[in-house]
Amino acid sequence: MVWERKRKEMEPIVARAAALASVAHAGQFRRGGVVPYFSHPEAVAAIVARFLPEDVDAIAAAYLHDVVEDCGIAPEEIARDFGPAIAAGVLALSKVPGLPVEGYRAGLAAAPGWVASVKCADIIHNAGDVAEVDPAFARRWLPGKIADLEVLGHADPAIYAEACAVVARAWAVASHAA
Repeated sequence: MVWERKRKEMEPIVARAAALASVAHAGQFRRGGVVPYFSHPEAVAAIVARFLPEDVDAIAAAYLHDVVEDCGIAPEEIARDFGPAIAAGVLALSKVPGLPVEGYRAGLAAAPGWVASVKCADIIHNAGDVAEVDPAFARRWLPGKIADLEVLGHADPAIYAEACAVVARAWAVASHAA
């Protein structure tokens, strides 16, 4: 895979982010307990690398985007190991317990464009086949992604357009399955 070769050539910070995410998500699964969870941050990082191939911070944050929320990794640990910019990006991408969804979206709206781009990549990967796998869930879940996209217009234009298209396709499939 081209991305695997390119990842080996990236700065060590990306490799360290991938390693931390792999260890942090060890034993976690997606899709009914079948797919190792690490496949998700790896796919999100590959999407980010396709659109922002030179943005090391964005690619590293893509690997790390769920470690605070799902694995209990402290933002301070991310800051210590990856620097304040990546830590701030990962925190903006994390749904912190007790923070209302409006606060989460306000954080995404205020975050730098590269953070919005990582969120778009997350949406692309998560929405890719959700309607085919579980149309009822998709009809409940996709309105939240549409609302997220409303605050992500400052992302890279190409990744934002793809995220909008993927969500629109998923919504069309889910709506027809009703």
